[in-house]
Amino acid sequence: MGKNISIELNKWIWMSKACDAQPKVRLFCFQFAGATTVPFQSWEKNLPSQIQVCIVQLPGQQNRGIEKPINDLQRLADTIAEVSVPLLTLPFAFFGHGFGAVLGYEVAALLGKQANKTPQHFFVSGWRAPGLLNPQTPLNKITDDLFIDELQGHCDAESQPLLHEKDLLSRMMPELKASVKMTEDYGREHQTRLDCPITAFGGWHDALVRTDEIRAWRAHTSSAFKMHMFQGGHFFLENAREQLLGIIAEDLVKPSTLSGNAS
Repeated sequence: MGKNISIELNKWIWMSKACDAQPKVRLFCFQFAGATTVPFQSWEKNLPSQIQVCIVQLPGQQNRGIEKPINDLQRLADTIAEVSVPLLTLPFAFFGHGFGAVLGYEVAALLGKQANKTPQHFFVSGWRAPGLLNPQTPLNKITDDLFIDELQGHCDAESQPLLHEKDLLSRMMPELKASVKMTEDYGREHQTRLDCPITAFGGWHDALVRTDEIRAWRAHTSSAFKMHMFQGGHFFLENAREQLLGIIAEDLVKPSTLSGNAS
């Protein structure tokens, strides 16, 4: 850790104001490609006061939009693991959707190996398990116009409005392509088993990820595994928010999940 760690925390991790004077657990949210912190910021209103929401912000996203995106997954995970350690004095959990699931998994694996810190729970959403090859058309080496065409072809109706906002897409394109490159380069060598429960979420009509690919996360934990499927496609999060957050809250406020590995 360097002298500027407090600055780095503000830069990399957005934290909600703890509703409790002393929150019992911190929930780190890893965003999907092209996301902002806004959807996750609203989660604190729908979660128990014992849970503090912490959102990982990447170069190229939102208030870091002028920064050059990082397209090296290992470098990105190493940095996030390092800057997050000072916040892991409390029990903590990870949630990641899409690319955020891949990144969260890598950070969790690094923290276990390098810092002996393990999430109380890993919630994975809307992405295939590590080690499964991406069956979709590779996107990271094509032109921007073709990139948008392919996204429109693969994504469901819930994401279409975003894909027609050309100015916004133009600003998001470097970060989108960086994230897509990292997920498409993510190969079969990634087989770490996390020493914490995994709960996997998916949309029944997701055009990007099959149900069996979500179920395959079972092989990546030495602890318990659960899976919940919701109506909708790849971006089912908003419509299923109340039910999804209810599941997360139930898992995180149990005494058994709040007793553990914060050392």
